[in-house]
Amino acid sequence: MVTKERLDELFIINKEGIIIRKKNVSNTKIGDNAGSLHKSTGYLRLNIDNKSYYVHRLIYFYFTGIYTSEFEIDHINRNRLDNRLENLRLVTTSQNQCNVNFKGYHKQKDGKFRVRLSIEGNRITIGYYNTEKEAKEAVIKAKDKYYNFNEVGLSMW
Repeated sequence: MVTKERLDELFIINKEGIIIRKKNVSNTKIGDNAGSLHKSTGYLRLNIDNKSYYVHRLIYFYFTGIYTSEFEIDHINRNRLDNRLENLRLVTTSQNQCNVNFKGYHKQKDGKFRVRLSIEGNRITIGYYNTEKEAKEAVIKAKDKYYNFNEVGLSMW
């Protein structure tokens, strides 16, 4: 695991989500932005001491002291390349799934709309609604109720 001291040795890291190289490495130069796009995930990645890290995790770690595999770092605006600290938050897997583009409801054969969410790995039916508008409103209320983004159970250092 990389340390804050090692990051300080190699990079300039700012809250705007940019990591700048302090040393020449391979075909990159001092002053270059660090990280490259991982094609299959859409996230920026960076190799440090022969180990690969996601840039958003490094930025979150650098400013909060938290680096854990137990929780995820969510991009609030859903843009995987926007690594500004204000756009990152520590969440559970279930909370992170809440920020994915999903409807949370589907139309059944009887014409009603069934609202379902996945909460801590369990699929829960919220209810059945006559209109799509009612179903959308129920999804928003259920997300507010079940996905509390401010409580993940970790303290910062």
